[in-house]
Amino acid sequence: MDRYDVFVDEYHQQDQALLKFVLSSILQESARHEGTDVWAEWVSSQRLYAILWLPETEQPEETEQRLLSGYLDRVGQYLNFTVTIGVGRVAVDTRGLRASLKEAVHALEYKAVLGTNRIIPCGDVPSSTNDVYEFLKTISLLVQAMRLSDDVWEQHFERLFKQIRESVLSRQEIMNTVQLLFQHYNREFAELPREYQESWAAIFTPLLPRLEGWETLDDLRELCLEGFRELAQQMETLHCSRKHRSHILEIRKYIEEHYNNPDLSLNYLSDLFDINPKYLSKLFKDEIGEKFVDLLISHRIEKAKQLMQQTDKAIQEISEEVGYTNYNSFNRAFKNVVGMAPSDYRKAM
Repeated sequence: MDRYDVFVDEYHQQDQALLKFVLSSILQESARHEGTDVWAEWVSSQRLYAILWLPETEQPEETEQRLLSGYLDRVGQYLNFTVTIGVGRVAVDTRGLRASLKEAVHALEYKAVLGTNRIIPCGDVPSSTNDVYEFLKTISLLVQAMRLSDDVWEQHFERLFKQIRESVLSRQEIMNTVQLLFQHYNREFAELPREYQESWAAIFTPLLPRLEGWETLDDLRELCLEGFRELAQQMETLHCSRKHRSHILEIRKYIEEHYNNPDLSLNYLSDLFDINPKYLSKLFKDEIGEKFVDLLISHRIEKAKQLMQQTDKAIQEISEEVGYTNYNSFNRAFKNVVGMAPSDYRKAM
C-alpha cells in the first residue's frame, strides 16, 4: 500500500481491516477475470503477499501483466488510495518461489525513485550506479557552504538529490547516503562553538524519527530541505550575532566619544556601522543590558553633572554642550536620571 501512514490516520482500525479485505478480494476477482487463481495473505501490516498461478496455454508474462494492470485499475476506481506492485520472476518450484519473493520485495525498494501506483517487475529494476565518491564531493560542498552561511548550499543540496535520482538507488542505499550526509555534518559541527552544535541538535534530533516514514525521494527531499533551511537561517543569525557582537564594544566607545552629537540616534549608528536598527537595539539589550537611549542619556547627564560641578558655565550652555538642542528636553532627562532639576542640583553642589 502506498502512503500507509496516511491510510492509518484516515481510517478507523475496523475500516482498515475491511479495506485490506477489499484489496485482497479485488485481486481474487482480477485473477478469476483472467481464468486463473491467486493465493494472497497480509503477511505484514502494509504488504499483501500473493502467489499467482499462471496458465501454460499462453505467454505467462502477458497474463500476469493484464491481471496486475487490471488490478491497479480497479483499485484506482473503487478506493481512495493506491498500491505499488513488486513482481518476482516466474517460479516452477518452492525454491524458485522463495527467490521470486525476494525479487519482488527488492523491486519495491526502488519505489522511492521509480514512483508509486505502478507495477515494478524485478527485471525492470535498473542497476544502481552508486558513486560514493561523487556523493561525498557534493556532501562536502554542501556542508562547507552551510558552515559559512553561503546561500549556495541549496544548489549543492539539489545536486545531491539529483545525483541520487539519476543513480536509481534503492531505499536502503538512499538512507545510507543521507546517513553519510548527517555524519559529515556531525563531524563539522563538532568543531564549531557550542551554540552551533545546539542549533544542529535542536533541528535534526526530532527530524530523525520522521525520516523512517518517507516513501518517495520527493518526500525525503522535502523533509530534509525543511530542516536544512531552518538550520541555514539559524546559522546566519549566529554568524551575524557573533560578527556584530564584536562591533558592540566599538559602538559603545563611539557613543562615549560622540555623546554630544545632537543627531546621534539608533538609526544614525545603524547607518554608520551597517547594522539593522532593530537588530542593533536587540544587541544593546543583550550585550550591554540596557537600551541605546538609556545609555546615551546616562552619558550626557553624567557629563552635565561634571560640568556643573567643575565649571561656571550656564546650564543652558551645558545642555547644548552635552548634545541637547532643546533645554526642556535636557531638564526633563536630568530630572528623570538625578531626581531633581539641573538648577537644584547645582545649588546642592
